[in-house]
Amino acid sequence: MADAVLASRLVLIKGRIIETVTNRPIRPIDFSVELSGDGAARRLSGVPVFKPSGHYAFSIHSSHEVPQPSGAVTITVAVTLADGQVVSESLALDHTDFATSDTGFGSAGRMATSIPNAPFEIDLTVDPKPLTLTGHVVIDHDADAPAVGATIVLGPLSTTVDGQGDFRLHPVPLSARQTLTITHNGADHDQIFVPDFSSSNNFQSYSI
Repeated sequence: MADAVLASRLVLIKGRIIETVTNRPIRPIDFSVELSGDGAARRLSGVPVFKPSGHYAFSIHSSHEVPQPSGAVTITVAVTLADGQVVSESLALDHTDFATSDTGFGSAGRMATSIPNAPFEIDLTVDPKPLTLTGHVVIDHDADAPAVGATIVLGPLSTTVDGQGDFRLHPVPLSARQTLTITHNGADHDQIFVPDFSSSNNFQSYSI
């Protein structure tokens, strides 16, 4: 890949890094951009800027070189999270999308180049950490009457209430609002469950 030299700062990529389901913004501890094309891969030198909303922008500063591939290219953004997890997302482009063009004279008096189609948008999403739901089920709000043997169903998960009225489900499906069904003595009792994915364990008490 040949190179073009920028005479002014270029915002190459922008996007957002968020958690699925909750849309909680995520701030990575490491960020990299790789350009693949012409049978080679190259890490781009630039500066990422992050906002509290989860939005980011990756800029290449003036005087830095930008590869100019002759064929199809792929831009890959990779981030490392605080727990060590690495998440990446790629965008395939035609080489014409990545081509530079002259835009006039830069501060150094030379021709400045830019990428007219930039910034390219690449969003990254991260699933919440696995969540466990534990709970307790009684009959008619009577603490001394656990619903022993009741069946608990949450999406693809199911379990049976034990002799103390307790149950456990793991991992909770990735959904913001779910229906939990308790079946006891042939009767179904539907409950709305709203998971709190900021915690690794949720506890719920039910009366049927």
